[in-house]
Amino acid sequence: VIQKDLDNNQELLAEPFQTAMRVFGENNPYERLKELTRGQKIGKKDLVRFVENLEKVPLDFKERMKLLTPETYVGLAQELVDLYFQQNKK
Repeated sequence: VIQKDLDNNQELLAEPFQTAMRVFGENNPYERLKELTRGQKIGKKDLVRFVENLEKVPLDFKERMKLLTPETYVGLAQELVDLYFQQNKK
């Protein structure tokens, strides 16, 4: 039952996607994800298509994003913060 609920709620991945978009400088991450997810059910194909259209997220990170599932997502925030500081060292 829990697995089915997770599979049917792909919008749970909006949070890590928004974080990744912010780290890599995508424009309007909150608004774009709100438009995708607000008031509608989205499937894995919708998320993959969304990720493929991101312009500033590196290809290798896009591939990692596409592999995320609500079941396997435990939080990318720490990793993304570390990556941000690595890329923005002065």
